[in-house]
Amino acid sequence: MHTKNQICINMSKTITMLRSTRCREIKKIVEENGIITVSKLSKILNVSPSTIRRDLKILGKQRLIGRFHGGIVTRSARALFSEREIQNREEKRKIGITAAKLIKDGDTIILDAGTTTAQIAQNMGYKKNVVVVTTAINIARLLQGKPGLKVILTGGLLNVETDSLVGALTKEAFSKINADIAFLGCAAISIDSGVMYPDLDIVETKKAIVKSAKKVIIVADHSKFNKVSLTSAIPITAVDKIVTDDKLPQAYAEALTAKGIEVIVAK
Repeated sequence: MHTKNQICINMSKTITMLRSTRCREIKKIVEENGIITVSKLSKILNVSPSTIRRDLKILGKQRLIGRFHGGIVTRSARALFSEREIQNREEKRKIGITAAKLIKDGDTIILDAGTTTAQIAQNMGYKKNVVVVTTAINIARLLQGKPGLKVILTGGLLNVETDSLVGALTKEAFSKINADIAFLGCAAISIDSGVMYPDLDIVETKKAIVKSAKKVIIVADHSKFNKVSLTSAIPITAVDKIVTDDKLPQAYAEALTAKGIEVIVAK
């Protein structure tokens, strides 16, 4: 015969086991859908919204899901970053190789955070007396220990969605930098709205980068063009060169050239 205490312990284990199973299922659903509401999760798993919210708090603390606000759940920052790395990977690799050739010995450059700028870091090869300033933790790791390079990682607040540093400390760091070239990625770019990003903190960092560089080079695959994101950070007139892939329509490349921008096609 089970005692009352044994029954309570067994019930507790069952609840814990159910929650563990449910959390795994929630994580899977969020990863498959990208964005989903609490009410929809509640219906799918046949539990109350309050139960889902408790589970989401656990997953959030473990960083297994992303933002949980106003009843909306998103994939984890790491999942989103990994997804961006996969998108147009070959185009980004070619862009990185081409952009890296624009770096000369003795240059001071800024490598912005992003999956395309990371390809520049991976394909730099041997450079002599080049200073690389970056906000991106993954880029600093990629360049760590490479001969001929001095790597400066700015301070700032960690943005887990981009694995980079942003905020007031980052802006202050760039106010003391005089770079020859700044290489920046973007979320979207258009002739009318310029270079755009989805986060206000990120935007302020981009503006600081542009102010600290003699030349601004945007590295972006064809999917970023003629699109819109939350906030414009860089007017198109502030861009000196764009390195992109050969899938950018010729008419759009010509329109950019008419604005005084050199369009370099990576092949």
